[in-house]
Amino acid sequence: MPIDVARNLEARQRLMAALRTERTLGVTGAGVSAYAGYGTWWGVLHRLAEEVERHSRGAVPDADVVINANPDPLHCARELGRLLGDARFQRFIQAEFQPRATIPHDVLYRIANLPFAHFLTFNFDTSNERVHEAVGRPCASITTGNDGQLLEFLRNGSRCSFPFDLSASLAGSVSSVRDER
Repeated sequence: MPIDVARNLEARQRLMAALRTERTLGVTGAGVSAYAGYGTWWGVLHRLAEEVERHSRGAVPDADVVINANPDPLHCARELGRLLGDARFQRFIQAEFQPRATIPHDVLYRIANLPFAHFLTFNFDTSNERVHEAVGRPCASITTGNDGQLLEFLRNGSRCSFPFDLSASLAGSVSSVRDER
């Protein structure tokens, strides 16, 4: 499909106008984590598949079949985790997503300097918090592992005058929230 220059220019102008209102919401996920020194979804899944094969002692001859048969990375991670076993899977996840002592990439500074009213990320690392602090826009950070904090943000976040970084925690990476009002 050819690039529609006029359409892209119009979209860019709408984005710039929205950013000028300072009422926009920035949302990032796994793609930004790569700039913080973490692997991409598919890289992590292939390392997880290698771990499954290494610990299965031949019982799972080719864990990459799980990846190739499923386009949904979360489904792949769950299935490979099941094959690895709870304890080994938890150790793998903790090692894979432990805090990195890297210097944050310039792209994180560029994102932090955009005039978002709120900044939501579902990443495990704290690079976004460190970068927001460095540019003078510190974040109040909450986790999806704490349903009360999450509900409070969803109910009252629009009244906040500073960005929030909604980070996922290892314990709270899969969380369901119900508002029982």
